[in-house]
Amino acid sequence: MNHRAGHKSNRDRGAFTLVELLVVLALTAAAATLAVVGLDGVSRTARLRATGNQMISITRLASSEARMSGAPRLVTYLADRSAIAVSKPHRSEEGISWDKGETWDLTSKVRIERIFVEGQNPSEGRKDETSIRVRTNGSMRRHAMILDAADRFAVVRMGGTSSAEVRLLSRKPTSTTYELLAIELESIDDPV
Repeated sequence: MNHRAGHKSNRDRGAFTLVELLVVLALTAAAATLAVVGLDGVSRTARLRATGNQMISITRLASSEARMSGAPRLVTYLADRSAIAVSKPHRSEEGISWDKGETWDLTSKVRIERIFVEGQNPSEGRKDETSIRVRTNGSMRRHAMILDAADRFAVVRMGGTSSAEVRLLSRKPTSTTYELLAIELESIDDPV
């Protein structure tokens, strides 16, 4: 090819062809899609951890209130609403009743799948509402919840007075998971 002096072809000027530009745009779009999908998984994991920590904090608050006031508290896990309520007792002529309490909604897009209480048959894990009484010394029955955020799951375990943990599960919980969780609840070491 002959080029006139002083003139360069498009290739010589460093310009992109339309095909090259489309390939770069396609690769960028694919990378962005992978990043968004990856971030969604990270986001669900973060929501599970945040929800578990939120549950632990609320339960510890109820425990502290019971110790400081010398009156028990009732922590109610509302699985159908993904919320926690903490109630105080009221004495009346008819006996002790519990007020409606303060209710906290859990982190968005995370639900309580199942609730287990120490000594309970694992196949009977509750799917609706479970109440745990917090004694005046701040202790309570050991219990655990399985949290669900789409295809990610976590276990929140709470001991008698102070032990608590949030543990991510590597796969969807099964009946074996429930049985192992029941055994773990019985064996939590809880320093008094």
